[in-house]
Amino acid sequence: MNILSLKKLKRASIFIILFTFSQISYGQLSDLHFLPPLKQHSNNQSVKQQSLYLSTPETNSFEVKIYQGTNTNAIATLSLSKSTPIIYSLANGDNNITLVSNTNTGVVLKNSGLRIEAPNGEEFYVNYRGRSSAQGTSITSKGRAALGQKFKWGGAPIEASHNSINATLGIMATEDNTEITINGYDPACEFRLQNDIDGITANAIEITLNKGESYVVEAAKSAATANIDGWIGASINFNKDIAISNGMLNFGVSATSQARDAGADQPVPEDKLGKEYVFVRGQGGSSNEFVIIIGTQANTNIFVNTSDETTTPFATIGIGEYVEIPASYYSGSSVGKNMFVKSTKNVYAYQVLSGSSATKTVSLNFVAPVSCLLPDTMDFIHNITDLSGTPVTGGVFIIASTTTDR
Repeated sequence: MNILSLKKLKRASIFIILFTFSQISYGQLSDLHFLPPLKQHSNNQSVKQQSLYLSTPETNSFEVKIYQGTNTNAIATLSLSKSTPIIYSLANGDNNITLVSNTNTGVVLKNSGLRIEAPNGEEFYVNYRGRSSAQGTSITSKGRAALGQKFKWGGAPIEASHNSINATLGIMATEDNTEITINGYDPACEFRLQNDIDGITANAIEITLNKGESYVVEAAKSAATANIDGWIGASINFNKDIAISNGMLNFGVSATSQARDAGADQPVPEDKLGKEYVFVRGQGGSSNEFVIIIGTQANTNIFVNTSDETTTPFATIGIGEYVEIPASYYSGSSVGKNMFVKSTKNVYAYQVLSGSSATKTVSLNFVAPVSCLLPDTMDFIHNITDLSGTPVTGGVFIIASTTTDR
C-alpha cells in the first residue's frame, strides 16, 4: 500500500486497516521499537505462525538490527527501504521470544521480547502478525511513543466458555534497575506463576527489571471468576521508561459460547493520551462491536456523539474504572459507521470489532486520540492482505473531518 495523504487537517484523521480477522494497524514511525512478549493460554491455540512486517518511507536502504532480550548481539541485521520492505519470520507458537511458555510466565525473563533498531536513526514501521488455524492477531509497535512510566492494563472482558480464554500483559524494560508495580486490579484476581495457573494471589506485583528484561502476566478465565474483567484498568507504574503490550489470547464476547479469537495491541503511556476519540465500526453484529474506555483520573465524565459537556454524561468513571459503550451508539449498523467519544480527562480507548458477523472473528485494538498533531501521511504499510503467510481480505478506511480538504 502506497502513500495515503490528507492535506490541511482541521480536526482528525485515523487510518484503519480491516482484515478478515479484524485487525487495525495504527502505525508509528520510529527508529526504535520494543515488542514485549505475551502469553497465550495454550501453545498454538491462539497463535502458531508469526512474522514481523517492517516498512519505511525512506527510499535509500538502511540497516535495521533485531535484538532479543538482554542480548547485546543482534539476532538479525536487515537492509530496509521503501522498495524493499521486510517480512521477518519468527519461530512458531510458544517460542519464548514473542510468546512465552507456562514456565516463563510470572518470572523475570532475560531472553524474551524484541528490540528493533535503526542504528543511524532512520524511521520505520513495525507490525507483528500471528495466526493459528482459526485465530489471528496483529500488534503495531508505537515506537518511541510507546515508552513511558504510567500505564493502565487494557482490554475487554473475557467472556467465552472455551478453555483457551485469557488476558495477558507483557512488560519490557529499557534501562537497568527499573522498579515496577502492578496494582489496582480486583483482589480476587489470580495470575499464573509458571505451571501454577493461580499461583500469584497478592494484591500487588512488584519486580525489578534490567535493560532488555521482560515480565509476562496471564489472567486465565478458568483460574478465577474475577479474571473475566478484574484486571482491566490495573495500574502499571515504573520509575523508568518501559514498553508494554496487552490483550487477550483468546477471548470471546458470549459466556454461553466457545466462539473466540485473538486480540492484542501496544498502547502508549498515560501522558500521551487524549480526550477525543473516533471509532469506525467493523463488520460484526451488535454483540462484538463495542468500545472500552478506561479512566486514568477521578471523576472523568464520558460523552458519546457530542462535545457538549453541559449535557448529561454517558458515564462517570474513576482511576482504573472502565465503561463499555455498545454498538447502538454507532451512527449506523453497517461497516464504516462511526462513533465519537469525548472525556473531560485523559482516557484509554480500546475497540472490539469483527471482520464478519460471526462472533468467532472478534478482535481488540488500541485507538489513539484525535489530534491535529497526527501525521497527514501514512507511507507505507506493507502487504495488508498477508497474515503471517495466509492471505486475508483487506481494506483501508480513511476517516477525516468534514472540513478536511482532501
